[in-house]
Amino acid sequence: MSDLQWLIGTAVGVVLAVAGIAITALRAVNTRLDNVVEQIKAGDDQLHERVNRVRDDMANGYVRRVDLDSHMKRTDDTLKEMRDDQKAIMRSLAILEAKQG
Repeated sequence: MSDLQWLIGTAVGVVLAVAGIAITALRAVNTRLDNVVEQIKAGDDQLHERVNRVRDDMANGYVRRVDLDSHMKRTDDTLKEMRDDQKAIMRSLAILEAKQG
């Protein structure tokens, strides 16, 4: 009977030790996750502040010159390509027309 009590006592002790280790590990992981979530929230707050500032600047009619210049350059380049394509089409049509009649 004493061997059975010793076996049960040892089993209970091992179960409690494993449970304690598991609880400690889970709390440590939870603490780390909370810290990461706080960092993400801080980063989100900074991003939202920046987005709100840009939105407010745009609402006031402000556009950075560099952004406008790059956009206008892209537009000019696209228009030039379209003109060049149109000229090439007109030349090929003129050549076809000359061959036909």
